[in-house]
Amino acid sequence: MVYGQSFYRETGHSASKKRITVVGVGEWKIQPTEAQIQLGVREEQKTLNEAQAISTSTMTRIIQGLKEQGIPEEQIQTASYQVFPVYDYDEGTQVLRGYQVEHLLQITVKELEKTGEIVDTAVQNGANIVNSIQFTSSLPNTYKQQALSIAVFNAVEKAEAIARSMGVQLNQTPLRVSEQLQTDGIAPFSSTTLMAKAEAVPIQPGEITIKSRIIAEFSYYS
Repeated sequence: MVYGQSFYRETGHSASKKRITVVGVGEWKIQPTEAQIQLGVREEQKTLNEAQAISTSTMTRIIQGLKEQGIPEEQIQTASYQVFPVYDYDEGTQVLRGYQVEHLLQITVKELEKTGEIVDTAVQNGANIVNSIQFTSSLPNTYKQQALSIAVFNAVEKAEAIARSMGVQLNQTPLRVSEQLQTDGIAPFSSTTLMAKAEAVPIQPGEITIKSRIIAEFSYYS
């Protein structure tokens, strides 16, 4: 499926200065091949040492549980580790209540059918945050090039349609082509904060749409 917008502008009276500029968009739909899961632990205690100790213990259980599910160590990485002081306010006075430690992991799952099971395992072992689940492809550049090719053909078709409506001849070799940046094809799963216990999470990866968008400028003559 392709779509786009187009417009033309005439910048002079000579054929060499007459231009048609179009926007071409290409799409390529694929099945995802892996999931990127970001999840972890948020722990609050009165002292920093206590918060860190509990967070570390919980994270150790989570990582062990993931390994037991067949996730190798190189597919489990620390995404972030943050410490926050937590305050209460008593009659306008700031009072330190304790410390909050947030430790997040980035997990790559190559068996998509196990995505929900991986999330469940982490939650059962103490994870109380799931920041995101994103379905991606392990070969994005290949599909990006295919979407770019479609976008170029789309641009040529639009320029030809404009030229026909104007009663002029189009030079099908574009004078200039520039790509507009697009977000990579990612199928997101809504973020959530989880309780310590959770039922099985049904997660469907669906399809990924790789999009490319270009601006192409063509010359024409009467």
